[in-house]
Amino acid sequence: MKKRNLKRGVTCLFMVLLSLLLFSSGGYAQNPPPSQKISGKVTVGPGDRPLEGASVTVKGRSGGVQTDKDGVFSLTAKSGDVLIISYVGYSSREVRVGGRQVVNIRLDVEDRSKLNDVVVIGYGKVRRPDVTGSISSISGTELMKTQPTTFDQALQGKVAGVVVQQVSGQPGGGVSIQIRGVSSISGTNSPLYVIDGVIIPPVNDPGNGSNPLSSINPSEIETIDVLKDASATAIYGSQATNGVVVITTKRGRAGAPAVSYDAYAGIQELPKRLPTMNLQQFATFINARAQVWGFDVRPEFANPKYLGSGTDWQKELFRKPRR
Repeated sequence: MKKRNLKRGVTCLFMVLLSLLLFSSGGYAQNPPPSQKISGKVTVGPGDRPLEGASVTVKGRSGGVQTDKDGVFSLTAKSGDVLIISYVGYSSREVRVGGRQVVNIRLDVEDRSKLNDVVVIGYGKVRRPDVTGSISSISGTELMKTQPTTFDQALQGKVAGVVVQQVSGQPGGGVSIQIRGVSSISGTNSPLYVIDGVIIPPVNDPGNGSNPLSSINPSEIETIDVLKDASATAIYGSQATNGVVVITTKRGRAGAPAVSYDAYAGIQELPKRLPTMNLQQFATFINARAQVWGFDVRPEFANPKYLGSGTDWQKELFRKPRR
């Protein structure tokens, strides 16, 4: 009888100890992990360049931080949290904190498709369909369909609200560009040019025969964006009063080398030649003018009847090529 009671007492004691153990382990599992300060650095590219302005947030929580000029960030997170690192132009990355206090992340995968979702307009960004009338874009392939001498000539008739006029007959000469009409009664009405981020001041006198933009090869242009309204040109200040023409040239791409060759040939003819005097008629005219003005007759024109018809320079300059 005593053995049976002793056995029951041992069993009860074992059950009590087991209940206490389960209760203590369950209570411990319910305690959330403590928060800790997490710091790190966000880099980009093969050279691990620090990325400024990258967004670092904790998944499932609102708010977040941005990296400084050295790419460094600092926030509070738990060991089981997941950090989300995002930046425009790159695919977002998710990194689990774990037991680390220093988390370094590198963004490798570019995502150019996201750049088409918004348009930067100086002090903010909006959807491209909302500013269709403020920004016009032309691809380099579209420009080369007309075989232009300079890229500004290629804008003729391709952008709504932009008037392009050739003010000089000199090849590569000055071109007058007006975006949405004349905006100034004095000074220049030329737009501001930004080529690969470099600002070129407007041309004050496009009619002087010079064009500083004629050195740009139209075949090397990737895209041209014409900014018309104040919302799109605000970041450039007062110098963008007449609009902005943003030019992006082609860049090298990863992959095997590619060689391309473009050729263009054309023939131009005068629809009608201007009637001019031949050499005998010109000599007679010069002699008559000298007599009226009281000048001496030029020796080479003393006897016009002995002169031939001379050289027809229109015919020589605009002769048809031999076939």
